Amino acid sequence: MNELTPMNFNGVDVIDSQQVAEAVGKEHSKLLRDIRRYSEYLTEAKIGFSDFFIESSYTDPTGRTLPCYLCTRKGCEMIANKLTGQKGVVFTALYINAFHKMEKQYNQQAPVTPLYADTLLMLNQKQTELESLVASLKGDYDARMEKLENDLKEKAVIATEYFETESGHCRLEIGFQVPHKQKKAGRRWVGKDDD
Repeated sequence: MNELTPMNFNGVDVIDSQQVAEAVGKEHSKLLRDIRRYSEYLTEAKIGFSDFFIESSYTDPTGRTLPCYLCTRKGCEMIANKLTGQKGVVFTALYINAFHKMEKQYNQQAPVTPLYADTLLMLNQKQTELESLVASLKGDYDARMEKLENDLKEKAVIATEYFETESGHCRLEIGFQVPHKQKKAGRRWVGKDDD
């Protein structure tokens, strides 16, 4: 085997354990046994097994679903560190080349451009402008409501109350108040005879 073919699994670059077994010259079943043993060691040491290997499965040519592992870069490094001699060196070179090739493809797909940075800066400025406008409008609204409330209180004809509803919105209630014929009951003015 001259090359490993990595793939992206949920945002993580991995190499299938079948490829790894072929590259290191080991039966797949024996590599699975080794990985399961690594799993026991890592779990006992409270080290995240999924940082190294991800359980998976594949369908063989006869249609059976069989277990396999997806080996992350760390998993490949762990396997390579267990090998000695030519197999270890060749496998290390293969997985390093495979992962570097994936990284190079990612870097070519999404280069950061000055246009992108300019767009982010413009969006940030627009957000600041909008926040300033909202604050200004809120100030105008508060001032107008205070003036209205003061005007109404001076005339003693209308009673106003502000309160928040369950949804968090502010609500204004306006009601007529005739002090000599009404009394306040909670938030409402009722006739003195309505007890």
